[in-house]
Amino acid sequence: MTETEHTADDIPVTGRGELIASGPPAESAARGGRREVTVRAPDPAALTALVTATATGSLERAPDGSYTVTGLDAPRPAELAFEHRVMLHELTPRTTSLEGASPELTAGHTGRLSGERR
Repeated sequence: MTETEHTADDIPVTGRGELIASGPPAESAARGGRREVTVRAPDPAALTALVTATATGSLERAPDGSYTVTGLDAPRPAELAFEHRVMLHELTPRTTSLEGASPELTAGHTGRLSGERR
């Protein structure tokens, strides 16, 4: 699918014969991908408290000392840090490839119904 992302202007995503999504590959990937942001902060405890206080955000420490924030769009961790005076040294949105987003896009639209013929 990587080749498709670089060559197609518009792609359909189908599941079980139904059109699930259609549009530019980057938009389809964004709809189905996880929202992730890489952050670095000199006070990891303060950053952790801010992100986990949100209902949708989670934080995971990477081996290089950075953190991956999942469930929040890129501006939100920056806004939280600013509002609570927590310094950030890095804030990098991570994009999902179309291949990585495909399982999320097609969830509930795969497989056969019971009794369906092949």
